[in-house]
Amino acid sequence: MSKPTQASALVAAKVFAIPELLELILLGAVPEESDNDELSEPALILFRAFRVNQSFKATIEGSAKLQRLMWLQTANAPNQSIKRSASPALWLLAQLRMDLDTVDNGSMRRSQPERLTFYAEIALFDQDVEYEDTQYNALQEDYNTFKQRFGAPEASWRNMLVASGSACDSVAVQVTVHMGFCDEQRHPVFKDSVVISWEFVADEKIDAIWRQYSRLMEALKAKEEGILLMAARRWEAREQDKSRISDWTDDLE
Repeated sequence: MSKPTQASALVAAKVFAIPELLELILLGAVPEESDNDELSEPALILFRAFRVNQSFKATIEGSAKLQRLMWLQTANAPNQSIKRSASPALWLLAQLRMDLDTVDNGSMRRSQPERLTFYAEIALFDQDVEYEDTQYNALQEDYNTFKQRFGAPEASWRNMLVASGSACDSVAVQVTVHMGFCDEQRHPVFKDSVVISWEFVADEKIDAIWRQYSRLMEALKAKEEGILLMAARRWEAREQDKSRISDWTDDLE
């Protein structure tokens, strides 16, 4: 592909300097918004365009259509479903492998029809056990991936509202942490559970969800590292005890 000439670059700059034309170009770069309940995502290409230059930034900030495609402005469509209304929270929590509690929300449709609940379960042990919590590992992996890709403090997605529209009033996030120990055969035995939950109203920014979840995952990571360190120290102490016993029995011979 040949490089653009200086003349074509000047023409493009003149076109991009006209907000109405630039808005049409940017709208054309985004797939048409779906009205069904399929889990979609915000127009991420517009978040990247937002950082091109001041003209792009001003055009996007001044366009209600572009703002709605980025979920930065409320899209209050008639007969909008609760899942469609909560698309920003659905998008973020799907990246973090949080499950939508369909059973809980099924019952809540009768009593609290304007709330969605997400949940996850994690297992931590106070010793090294022959057990791997694949759910926790997956949550940490997805958390680290999202943090690396989108976690910049100045990222524009942080300004999305938790829910866009009147169909959803709030989003609840619940994480259950199972604490345990190992038996003599090093099998996991659960002894306690801690339920950590938050609720976010529709007009909060999804950055609030991300910050709370980040604090939890970093705390769990520190806890896990502490457990592994203690397990390593216990292993080292056992090996030293074995060595001392061996030296003692050698002296008896």
